[in-house]
Amino acid sequence: MKRLQRNHHIALALLEYSPFERHPCGGWRFGAKRIASEMADRLIAGGRAQIVDDTLRPVLRVASARRRQ
Repeated sequence: MKRLQRNHHIALALLEYSPFERHPCGGWRFGAKRIASEMADRLIAGGRAQIVDDTLRPVLRVASARRRQ
């Protein structure tokens, strides 16, 4: 998995509270905070977000159990 830029971490932290909604003029919004479509595309390509019903939501990850030998 690629290392994220600082602003991607901010967007992911906001996604944990509530999904982003599609903005009519392009991009995505969380209240007054707006992110570009390109950032959303990078989050989706990195497997960290997904689009569900016109909302950008985080991908829930399940921690893998380590095998004991």
